[in-house]
Amino acid sequence: MSKQLVGKILAILGALALMINISFFKEMEWYYIARRISLAVFFVGILLIPTYAPAKNKDQHQ
Repeated sequence: MSKQLVGKILAILGALALMINISFFKEMEWYYIARRISLAVFFVGILLIPTYAPAKNKDQHQ
């Protein structure tokens, strides 16, 4: 798996976990721990997504 694919998966999982946590588990005692973990997974996923490779130009070799 590429780094970008892992980043996309982690960002989606982190966002889903954060939405579920905020929606359903506010009264639980481990709410803040789960929220911090979800945010961390989300931001790590975001950091892994970008690829800054130069654009391939067909006229580059001419």
